[in-house]
This record gives sequence, C-alpha cells and structure tokens, in this order.
Amino acid sequence: MLRRINQKLGASLSPIEALLSWLGAWLVPLIRALVGVWQAPAWMRWFGRGLQAALSWCRWHGVQVLAVVILGVALWSQSAWLKRWWHGLLPDRSPKVELTLSVMEPERTRVEEQLPPNPLIVEFSGQAAPLVKVGKEATDITMDPPAAGTWTWAAANKLVFQPKEDWPVGQKYEVSLGRKALASNVQLAEQRFQFSSPAFKVSVDSAEFYQDPVQVNLRRVVYQLRFSHPVDAKKFESSVRLDEGDPGQTFLGIGQGPGRKVVISYDPLKLQATLMSEPLPIPAETQSMRLTVAAGVTAQRGGPGIEADLVHSVDVPGLYSLSINDVSANVVSNDEGDPEHVLHVGTSMPVHERELGRVVAAWMLPVSDKDGGEPYPWSDPAEVTPEVLQRATRLKLDAIAGEKEVGDGVSFRVPQAEGGRFVFVRVGKGLKTPGGYLLGAERNEVMQFKTFAPELTIMSKGSLLALSGEKKLPVLVRDLPGMKVEIARLLPQQLHMLVSQSEGDFSKPDFYKGVTPDHLAERFERKIPLSVKPGRTHYESVDFGEYLKADNGERRGIFLLSVQGYDPRADKPTTPQDHSNSDEAGYDDRYDGAEDDGEYAEPTEQVDPSTMQDKRLVLVTDLGLIAKRTIDGSRDVFVQSISTGLPVGQATVEVWGRNGLILTSQSTDATGHARLPNLAGFQREKQPVLLVVRKDGDLSFLPFNRYDRNLDLSRFDVGGLQSAGVPNQMTAYLFSDRGIYRPGDTLHIGMIVKAGNWGTSLKDMPVEAEIIDARGMSVRRELIKLGAGGAAELAHTTQDSAPTGNYTVNLSLPRQSSPG
Repeated sequence: MLRRINQKLGASLSPIEALLSWLGAWLVPLIRALVGVWQAPAWMRWFGRGLQAALSWCRWHGVQVLAVVILGVALWSQSAWLKRWWHGLLPDRSPKVELTLSVMEPERTRVEEQLPPNPLIVEFSGQAAPLVKVGKEATDITMDPPAAGTWTWAAANKLVFQPKEDWPVGQKYEVSLGRKALASNVQLAEQRFQFSSPAFKVSVDSAEFYQDPVQVNLRRVVYQLRFSHPVDAKKFESSVRLDEGDPGQTFLGIGQGPGRKVVISYDPLKLQATLMSEPLPIPAETQSMRLTVAAGVTAQRGGPGIEADLVHSVDVPGLYSLSINDVSANVVSNDEGDPEHVLHVGTSMPVHERELGRVVAAWMLPVSDKDGGEPYPWSDPAEVTPEVLQRATRLKLDAIAGEKEVGDGVSFRVPQAEGGRFVFVRVGKGLKTPGGYLLGAERNEVMQFKTFAPELTIMSKGSLLALSGEKKLPVLVRDLPGMKVEIARLLPQQLHMLVSQSEGDFSKPDFYKGVTPDHLAERFERKIPLSVKPGRTHYESVDFGEYLKADNGERRGIFLLSVQGYDPRADKPTTPQDHSNSDEAGYDDRYDGAEDDGEYAEPTEQVDPSTMQDKRLVLVTDLGLIAKRTIDGSRDVFVQSISTGLPVGQATVEVWGRNGLILTSQSTDATGHARLPNLAGFQREKQPVLLVVRKDGDLSFLPFNRYDRNLDLSRFDVGGLQSAGVPNQMTAYLFSDRGIYRPGDTLHIGMIVKAGNWGTSLKDMPVEAEIIDARGMSVRRELIKLGAGGAAELAHTTQDSAPTGNYTVNLSLPRQSSPG
C-alpha cells in the first residue's frame, strides 16, 4: 500500500522533471555563452552524484519525506529564537522565590454537632501555587502514613487537605511536597513537614460539693468531665479513684482517708461524664475529696491515651463551716409604697427562716457613748459593751417571708428604726442548717440606718384626662416641707409649636431652640405647705377643672404641669431658671421623680427641696383620636367619645402645617370617620405636623409621624415585618406552641395571612403548608383553606422514629405538584 502511494507520488513528479530538463536545455547554452566553459571539480561531481541519488530515492519515498518535513517545520516553528525573532516574544523566566510555610493542625471533629472533620491547612508566606491550580486539586503531594482525602489550593498561598474520614486519634504524619506541587519558581527550605491529628484529652468542666435540698442529709461531691473524643468507658472507669484527704498534707500517705465509691454516667456520645460520690458524712473539719484519673485512658477509636494523671480536689465542709456572709441595712418600699427599714442577714448555706430569726437580735445604739455626751459615730462592735447595750433600745424584728422557708438568708422589717441612727446586730452561735451544719462563733456588726430620701412624683402614666371625670391628677410627696405647682395652659394658636419645637417622650416634651412654656402658654402658680410625718407618703391632687374655661367660654384643656419642692420656712420663691439664652431649654429637668430608683439618702446628706421636680403634659378632653395611614398614603381618622365610647359625628378634623396654618379640613360622618388625602407633597412651612379635632369647644390633637404615638397592639415586646407596599401583596405569620419537638409530640401551628388591602377577603383561599423535620427532610405537605379572617391551623404528630430538634413550617401559595 505504501509502495503504491510512493509510486504515484514519484510519477506525479515526472512532469516537473521534464519541465526542468527543458529549461536546462535552453539555459545551459546561454550561460555558457555568457561566462565561458567551466568544469566542476571532482569533489563537487561526487557531491552531485550523491545528491542525485538522494533525490532519486526521495522521489520514490515521498510519504516518508513529507512526514519528516512536516515534523521538522512544526518543531522549528516552536523554537525560542524563532519566536523572539519573528514574533518578538520572550520566554517567561520568573525569579526564584524563597518561601516559608506554617501548619495549622486540625482541631478535633465536633461530632456532637454532626460536623465534617476539620481540615489540615498549610499557609505559605507568598504565592506558592501554580497559577492554573488555584481553586483546584493539588498534585505531587504525599502523606505518611497515607490518609484518604483531597489536597486543594484554596488560595494562591493556602493549601488545604480535607480528609474523607475523621482523623485518627493522636496520629503523627509527615507530608512531602514534590517538585510539581508548587510553582516552578518557588523554593522551600524544607520540602517536608510534620503534624499531628487531635490528641485525646480529658478536662474538668465543673466540680462542686452538693447537698440535696430535699434530702438534706444527702451530701456528695459531683464532677463534670469533658472528653475531646468519645471515651473508652471500660478503661476510664478502671482508671478513676476518689480519695479523702490531700496526700500533700500527709506524711507518706499516713492519715489519708479511704477511697470512696463513684457512680459514673455518660451523655449519649460519651463526650461528657458525670461522677458522683457515694453519700458522705459531715467531717469534723473541712477536708478535700481528690479525684484521680490515671494516665493511659484512651478514646473509643484507640490511639495514645492521656500522658499524665488528672487530679482535681473539692472541699467537703466541716461541721462548723456555716458562716454569716452578709449583714446589711437597706430601705425598700412596702406594698403601700411607703419606705421602710429592712435588715438582711445572709448565710453561706441554706437555713430555715425560723432558725435564723431565733438567733438574730438588734439594738439601736444610744446617740452618745456616755450620758450627756456628744453624738458618737459607732463603728467597732468591740465598743458595744454590756453597759452600752443596757442604754440601747432593743428593736423588734419582723421576718419577711420568702418564696421558700429555707434559703440563703432572711430579711427583717425594723419598724422602730430611725434614719441616721446606729444599730448593733448580733447573730448568735448555734445556728443550724437543715443538713446539720453549725455556726461556730457569733457574728457582731455595727451599721447605720439610712434616712429616707424625699420624693416628688406625678402619679399614673400618659397624658390624657377624661373631660367627664374628676379632672384631677395625683402627686406623690414624701419628706418635703412643701410643693409648688405650676400650670401652663397652652394657647390654642401655639399648638403647632408644642409639636414642632419639642422632642423626647410625648408626655414629657423637652423644648429646644430657645422655646420654653413661657412662649406658648399662660401660667398659673400655687404653693402648698405640707406637714407630714417623716417617711410617710402623702398624696396631693392637682385639679384642672378650674383652668378649663377661657374668657370666651371655650374649654382649653392642654396643660404643661410642673411640680417642684419648696421650703415654706425660706419665705421666698425658688429662683426660676433663666431659659432665655438656652438652646436646650425646656421644663426645669434637674430632677425627675418618675425616674428615681433610689429609696434613701446618706444620713448626712441634706437634699435641697427645690431640686425635686417632675413634669407632665396633660390633655383634658372627651375626644379620642385614632389615625391609620393606608397603602396609598391617605389617612383614615376615627373620632370617638371617651366617656361613652360612641363615634363622634360632625367633628372638624384639621391638619396643621409647621407654620400653624390649616392644610386641609374634613368633618366626620355619623360613624366618626373622616378621610384625609395624601399629604406627602407638602414641604417646608407646609409640612404636616399634627392632626387637630374640634367639637363644641372641645379640642384634641395627635402629632404626625411620632414614634411614641404608634398604637401598640400587644402587651408584649413584639416585632415583625412592615405592612405591604402593594394592595395585592399577601403576608403570612406562623406561630407554634414551642420550639423543640421530640418523637411522638404534636406540633400545633397557627397561621395568619393578610392581604396588603385589609378589605380583601381571603376566605377559602388555598395555601400550601410544608413541615420539615430537624434533619431538613420534608415530612408533610398539605393544602389548607383559610378562614374568614385569613387564619388557619395545622396539627402534626411526629413519628416515634422522628428526630428531636427544631421543626420548620413553610407556608406558600399552592404549587402544581401540590397534593389534592
């Protein structure tokens, strides 16, 4: 076959050979005439004969010659000098780079969270990966001993090995990086490195002495141990020992107590163990219980064990370990709101309140250390001798019942105590706990009763007073010689300034930019002297009824109320603050009684009555006002009578701008409803700031877009999505009875679906509910029809083989593959 092809190729060259012969016959005489006769030398004639023989051979072996020529041309075209000469290309010759590497050994696998094994990470000081390998599998890397897994260049300087199975426990490895593993210009000082897989470890999570609160004579020491890998329970239990006493405090172990029995329990994965001693007696002196876990304990999967003994001690209290850790006097408010002195005695162990009340006694010490002497600051219990106690007053102590009869302390009311006086407290020895521990020595303390702090607070919350009621607001006063009441009746035409020039809580506005109540209202002032027993709470009422009528007969019921303490004995008015030059001026807010969380003052502290102050915005009206913003930006306003709860018709609803001018006005219909247009386009001086409602001389108002005026529809701290932005958009809310479910439990799921336009009926609308278990698997899909209000419910009982955990319920519109 090859011979035939060569013959045909040779025959195809015959015309070319004839043409060359014909040209030679014409050219040779011409050249001879021009240059003369020339005879070739012998070597050239020999070379010509060889060339003719070679050409003759090539003529009849054309296929082989053609293949050699093609191969030669291909190799020649890839030569570096040709690229440089013809294409102007220079070969890449990156300089050598010396890099270092750091090894991040894998951490233990968190099997309790069902996570995959942690990888081995090797980071280089520079770019070490071949460019074509970044993000791909690395090659030419060996590990001894071998481990199944994948080497990947996570970044140009980060090499990661992800094992297919969990690492062996405490295994040492050596990794070798071949020449093809790194970029050609990268050099490492050492191509090998070593690392170890996570070793088996044992640690003490907690250790404590435990006394059963029910079986008070049952005492144990309890240890919580944690293992890095599931432990070999058999080896662990054989390595545990619990001994009495500390060998470091004995001579050659003489006097060391016997070993105690230990009850061991594990969690399902054997990553934690709870060790409880057998019931222990009360020792005469405090002694330690020493837990020892011997070296050599291993994991279930084998591997090296722990190298050293784990030792941890817990002190077991002795017979007289009961102590008094707190004796203090405080001032608290009782159920009536009055302050009272309370003595608290705290113990290091739970005791019965009757047992503690039996041994506690208190005396109010005399003012001076001797008859007729100067007041003496008692401080050292040793100074209180029997002679001093004879002059002291024994105080009655009334125990305050706690939730439990047995606790870590008892509080006592001290009705005879006087603020500023010193008291001597004695806790007698012999106090006994229900578990048998005793107080070995009495405890004596000297302390000083605190004086009651004065208080001035406007009672109740909010700002609304019903016009049909008493129109009175109570004020709590305690330990003040007098109270000054200032009522600023707001001028109706200044209502927009109250809203636009204030901030903070609606019921306690803080004015700014130089605006004060003096700019907006007419002021009334009244001083009330008080004579109340120290420590007793007194209530004064502020009656707004006499301030409602203006000269023209209109009821004006918007007031800025301020109450302030004052001393009638000073017989001069309290100097008011000058607000004229203050940009932060408002009410005098030096003291806000409503936010006071203290109940006492230091014994030597003298409180200036004028520093006690509280304030409130009060609106006396019968017009209740609710405004709802709809999807298109308009507002539905509803007006009703506070006294009767009925709608108020023919009430004028106005929107005021920032400059006090009326932007729009509507009258309510028979249902108390008025609809206001979208006012989003009004800016600057016409920006809406408040809604005003008028009817028969009565007036009420509601600020625009004020966060603390939003209607709270729940008694709880709730959150959620904003309302829909388009009318046909639907929003669903799901809720359940709890979060975690176990096999055999029943899920009770409530569903609420609302359209963006609440007027749209969703009755009988189908929706699809899908339940996903704790493994992420779908266990139920069902079509549900919504009720008249867009609500529905779904109950699902988990199977006995279902996993324990959080279940997810998804609610969506029906899909084409939905069942039914």
